[in-house]
Amino acid sequence: MSSDETLDDSKKIRDQKSLNILLIGLSNGHLHLSIFGLFPCGSVDLNPYTEPEAGSAVIEATVSDDLRVVCAVLSRNKPDNEVSFQFFC
Repeated sequence: MSSDETLDDSKKIRDQKSLNILLIGLSNGHLHLSIFGLFPCGSVDLNPYTEPEAGSAVIEATVSDDLRVVCAVLSRNKPDNEVSFQFFC
């Protein structure tokens, strides 16, 4: 990362009035959390909560305003080519 990019990032953070959480849902059923999109602060593997033989992908995720609850929607491809959705909070 160049010094110009670091300076730009620090300016963006300084101008923030509230905490900003970026949620990154992956096709392998993992959800990553990042503060201001720059600082990784957590990772959740949602696969233990789904059927083991089904591949899961996070297709939507949101966090509550008070940052206490993270909700995610996963799609699962079942062996019979059927797709199902699960909602987690």
